[in-house]
Amino acid sequence: MCDTVKGRRYRVRYRENGVLVGWEVHVGTTKTHERRSVPYPERLAPLIDVACAGKAPDGLLFGNGHTHMKNEWDERGWFATASRRAQAIDPSIRRAHDP
Repeated sequence: MCDTVKGRRYRVRYRENGVLVGWEVHVGTTKTHERRSVPYPERLAPLIDVACAGKAPDGLLFGNGHTHMKNEWDERGWFATASRRAQAIDPSIRRAHDP
């Protein structure tokens, strides 16, 4: 969530968990069913500020603030699919995470 706490400690608060099942994100409570906060180093504050810009305090930190993002590295994800299509045209193209 874009509800951050700044000062001596930098923390991001969250209250829900998204799990990818097949290609659908199922949203529920956290593992302990309680709201939590996660600390982050001060050096990340500018990046988190940019990620939260224009989003409501209860908006999602990553993506557009409303839609849960899917793991792009999943073999069924958009990036992997695009990589396979590009490799079909030009086999010399490597995927980003290939050695």
